[in-house]
Amino acid sequence: MESKDNPDSAGAPLRELVVQCLARMEQEGPAALEALCSEHPDRAAALRSLVGRLGDVGLLGNRLLDGTRPHGSGGDDDRFPERLGEFRLIARLGGGGMGVVFLAEQTALHRQVALKLIRPELLYFSGARERFRREVEAVARLAHPGIVPVLTGGEEGGIPWFAMDLVQGATLHELLDALSGHEPARLTGADLHRALLELMAARPANTTPATAGAATPSGEAARRLFGGSWSAACLHIAQAVAEALQHAHERGVLHRDVKPSNVMLTPDGRVLLLDFGLAQAAGSTRVTRTGSHLGSLAYMSPEQARGDHAAIDARSDVYSLGASLYEMLALRAPFSGADEEDTRRRILEGRCPALRDLNAAVPRDAETVCQAAMALQPARRYATAAAFGQDLGAVLALRPIAARRPGAAHKLLRWTQRNPAGAAAVVLLALLLIGGPLGYALVQQRAAETEKSLNAELHATNTRLDATLQDLQRSLAEEQRQRQLAERSFDRTLSAVDEMLTTVGADDLRGVPQLEPVRRKLLERALQFYRELEADYPVDAGLRREQGRTHRSIAMLLRELGRDDQARPLFEESLAELQALVASPGATPEARHEYAAALCELARLDYQQARNDDAALHWGEAAELLEQLAAEVTVPPEWVFDHASALVGLGLLASQEGAGPQALAHYRRAADLLAPVAAARPSDTQYASLRADALNKASLICSNAGRNDEATRLLAEAWASFEQLLAIDATDDSLRNRALECASNYGNVLSAGSDRALAEATLQRGCSLARGLVREFPENPDYGMRCSIIELNLVTELGIQERFAEAQPIAREAVTRLERLAAEQPERSDIPFYLGAAHGIASAIHLSLGELDEALVEAQSGVASGRASQQDFPEDPGVSGQLSAALSQLADVQRARGDLDEALATLDESLSRAGQRPEVLYQALETLARAAVAARDADDRPAGERDALRGEFEERALVTLRAALDSGYTDLERLRTRPDFATLRERPEFQELVAAPPPE
Repeated sequence: MESKDNPDSAGAPLRELVVQCLARMEQEGPAALEALCSEHPDRAAALRSLVGRLGDVGLLGNRLLDGTRPHGSGGDDDRFPERLGEFRLIARLGGGGMGVVFLAEQTALHRQVALKLIRPELLYFSGARERFRREVEAVARLAHPGIVPVLTGGEEGGIPWFAMDLVQGATLHELLDALSGHEPARLTGADLHRALLELMAARPANTTPATAGAATPSGEAARRLFGGSWSAACLHIAQAVAEALQHAHERGVLHRDVKPSNVMLTPDGRVLLLDFGLAQAAGSTRVTRTGSHLGSLAYMSPEQARGDHAAIDARSDVYSLGASLYEMLALRAPFSGADEEDTRRRILEGRCPALRDLNAAVPRDAETVCQAAMALQPARRYATAAAFGQDLGAVLALRPIAARRPGAAHKLLRWTQRNPAGAAAVVLLALLLIGGPLGYALVQQRAAETEKSLNAELHATNTRLDATLQDLQRSLAEEQRQRQLAERSFDRTLSAVDEMLTTVGADDLRGVPQLEPVRRKLLERALQFYRELEADYPVDAGLRREQGRTHRSIAMLLRELGRDDQARPLFEESLAELQALVASPGATPEARHEYAAALCELARLDYQQARNDDAALHWGEAAELLEQLAAEVTVPPEWVFDHASALVGLGLLASQEGAGPQALAHYRRAADLLAPVAAARPSDTQYASLRADALNKASLICSNAGRNDEATRLLAEAWASFEQLLAIDATDDSLRNRALECASNYGNVLSAGSDRALAEATLQRGCSLARGLVREFPENPDYGMRCSIIELNLVTELGIQERFAEAQPIAREAVTRLERLAAEQPERSDIPFYLGAAHGIASAIHLSLGELDEALVEAQSGVASGRASQQDFPEDPGVSGQLSAALSQLADVQRARGDLDEALATLDESLSRAGQRPEVLYQALETLARAAVAARDADDRPAGERDALRGEFEERALVTLRAALDSGYTDLERLRTRPDFATLRERPEFQELVAAPPPE
């Protein structure tokens, strides 16, 4: 039999009735209780008892209780019990995520405290008490000035409670609300202080002491927080919260509900993190259902919004703090949708306005730090709250920050102009180029100085290595006993390790199918030897060069093993040591070259980590030094290779900055340097390979500048060179990688012409190279990505030939591979870009085959990937162009499905993102033209509605046509002849725009 007084025995249905009743009473008042009692007469007595008990302890206002309480009473809505155990309750202060907070006096100790009681609507859920208890335990672990401590806790009359230090102030949410409507760029820290004092003054006298604060901030903390700009005040607050979070994280406590209402400011400049009601302590039992959401939606990390509790960690708190910082700086939350589901979707897509668009006064570094904290993928956020706080401090101190804006180095390549003659759907999609200015890791490492010779028997190689390692171990032990021979023995041992481990391990096994794990093991052993040598031979002037070589060698091995963060300080140490040697009197050309080579290695690491300013500095210094050496002495071929590599790197950077002529000059200079060396060493493929790669990259600059004939000539020369090199060595994976890149670009250029056979043959050859690399090196994500890209280019060519059925399985294979890579490599920011393009191409194939449902799914996926890319690179025109193209493809599918109103809205967004890219504008134009035809033929609509809708599409099409022509679109014959433009050709404005230009 149920007890009316024990909620835990009431069963789940009664708990649900209580929660439902409380919700309805907020809207309906006391009538809600009687209505529910009438609907559930068997539960009426228990329901009245439970609701009455909430009123007894003051957790419901009298507005809800009048006429419903068994004894009835008057009073105002702020009525609450006079006592709870040893506490005398004075005033209600507010509520948090789990409870209601009262100002109370602990009578035995004659002190005022903040007393927190569990929220009424949570009291009857089975996990609520556990969460409340967990909050007490979580905060009890912590002792930090930014976290209010728990004094004591317990339970009285079935109501859990705990007491905290009483802090006078206002929450950040209250302050932001008070300042809403102001222009954030015009606010200062003084405005924040003024709002704080006004809020406190408006509260009842018995909740705010007379010493709450002076009109002018006093004390160092208050002056620091309130004495500067608005941006500085926001950064100070976020930094203080980050420090408190780091303290909690180090003690195994995740907050999981960081937001402005859980941050309190005091007039003396204190910043406090409150409400650990959703905290998860390490080792505690989970009380949350799978798929439920923890936290407040507007500030949830994407993993929280998905209900993916396994993925929630310290970086989730970092994200929520970043979202709170965004709201502080902009005076608006980063994500605000039409409803909860729309907001959640925006969070998962990362769709929020650029911070500096909302507040131009925000420092650029502050925006970068906020972006890094709010990165969609946890792996791309700050790893710790401490790292976040350090960068916030760096912004305030005007020091360099660790975070970098997403650079184009991890992303996309420029889209080429649309193919002028081909099938309707596929030619609307941008052709993908590999190896342009924005590739992921396109700067190749120097090949080994000696020719690679792989032992036919791996067993024999391993035997030789083991024997050598034993000799080295004996030699090292002997040399440790003979310190007087340190310099000579160090150099001899170092040379032995270089030759037998790094040469055999890094080079002989590089490119051997399926043996990457063996190679990594050898590199690990080499790394161990280098570190032993470094420890055993201290630095002195005579060993500075060797020490610099050792640090550089260790750093290169760490990079080979994927430990870039560990490699950087060693590269920097190596540079410092070699720079000191170069600066000394009588520095040899060899020492100067070694310093330049070390600069190149660090620049490659800079480039891969998107530290483009650093990369430009290091490659530029290396190129200048190598240029000087070439003017002074006869340099060996290896030095020429380093010089050309530095120039190719500078070309990549210049191309990313939009400095096409400068990039082209660097590429041409590199090709000219390498030409005589490549001719003199035809069997050493590294020189001709780098030269062909420089020509390939130069062709992209020409193509982007509209110099298509020059681009075609450069690509034809580069491709012919690669074909010759592959005939010499068809097993070199680096060579094959560069060749397939060239094949993809050359095939794209050929697809813009009329030689269908040569275009297809080139792309098929590139696909064969790519698939071989993927098959032999399944652990290399770059090969998988490039294979997918060239397959998509082949799909485009087959689409031009209207061979859609042949193209479809290739497109599906490419999409599947990119989806797998995106899941396996979440830190890679270039993969979503290519995945978005892949979905768009697959959608076009489905559309051409009449598979509208499949086309819609792929088009929607393409838009989602495009939005993810734009979140990472909001200012990149190439990313905006891809998203515009994806939206045009979605609109085309909507048009084919008869959803013309949706298509119009989608095209409006597409045009807003198209920029001045002629191929993107043309794709939107052709979709608009098709939609106009569809509107004319829409028999299910009244004639007047059809005409109006057709007019909407045509007017937008005419505006888009003018923009495309102004930005360089030239294929007027296509516009004059394609059936898609049938309705537009009836417009005089269209006829005038596409009329043949007069002869010169």
